[in-house]
Amino acid sequence: MLQVGGALLIPLVIYVFATASTTTAVLFMLWCGVVGTLDNFLKPLLLERGVDVPIVVVSLGVMGGFIAMGLVGLFVGPVILCVSYRLCLNWLEPAASEKAEKPATSGAVSK
Repeated sequence: MLQVGGALLIPLVIYVFATASTTTAVLFMLWCGVVGTLDNFLKPLLLERGVDVPIVVVSLGVMGGFIAMGLVGLFVGPVILCVSYRLCLNWLEPAASEKAEKPATSGAVSK
């Protein structure tokens, strides 16, 4: 996923190494790594929470929304894609259930 945080954190870590003690800088670097990694996993999981939509659809919505609309697209993109996905499934579901309910005809014409 496109992450701006990594590009911003690298100069900050370098700055902390230049200005603070080594222990503080290493702890800051480890903290940034853990938080950055958790963000990549938690954001799609939390956006998917409560919706029966595959995580791939949510992730594509996050990426596409961010690329298309920037920061607002991080939230609008997954919503639009998830709603579209559920509408498409609901549209296809009745057609599948109608085929299952039709009795097989045996060629004889009934009156």
